[in-house]
Amino acid sequence: MVHEEAETIGVEFAAVPNHIAAGRRSAIEALGLGLTALVPSERACRQQGRRHKPLLDVGRQLALQARRWVPGRDLVPVGDGGFSALRFLDAMRRSHVTVITRLRLDAALYDPAPPRPPGTIGRPRTNGVRRPTLAQTLKLLSG
Repeated sequence: MVHEEAETIGVEFAAVPNHIAAGRRSAIEALGLGLTALVPSERACRQQGRRHKPLLDVGRQLALQARRWVPGRDLVPVGDGGFSALRFLDAMRRSHVTVITRLRLDAALYDPAPPRPPGTIGRPRTNGVRRPTLAQTLKLLSG
């Protein structure tokens, strides 16, 4: 089936275990996994009467599939700034996947929200304490 409007998401994974002792040497072994998925646009899905699945959902599924394929290794996917979404990163954290992604220097970073005490009313907190921005951290480290 050909989609007139589609985006492609290609994710390169490197599954790297801890150092492997080989005689008097230690080596790092990496298993490269290249996964690609075609993601139809929202408009194309609407025209075909299908539910649209956003790029981040597909990226999460690809990463979790790679996690199932190599369960005993450290999995480190590398993505652009689009993969710096909190829900995506939280899903990766829960699956023990380390993600390298681009962040803006002025990105607002927060600790996780504290647990909600029983009997509390109102909307639950979504963020914890605000952390310094990357630019502030860089300034502190360099000066």
